[in-house]
Amino acid sequence: MSGLTLRWFPTASYAPYVEFGTRPHDIFPTDKKALYWPGAAHPVKSVHHPGTKPNDFMGRIVEAAQGDINVQFGAALQQIVAAIADQSKGV
Repeated sequence: MSGLTLRWFPTASYAPYVEFGTRPHDIFPTDKKALYWPGAAHPVKSVHHPGTKPNDFMGRIVEAAQGDINVQFGAALQQIVAAIADQSKGV
């Protein structure tokens, strides 16, 4: 079944940061003068984030679904072949 392509991608804006990880970086407030969250001792002007390790969740999802993906592509290919055969009968 070569030649068929499927594009799959997450729609969450933060998904690439989870998938590929992040380098260490500083976080600064965007709307206020300080950062604060429940449990923080006090507001701060910035925080240092140590970065995150990559998490190949998309690869694991595709791998787990590979059998179902093959079935769907096979069904689509059969429909295409049937439609072509029906059109060629009318020529």
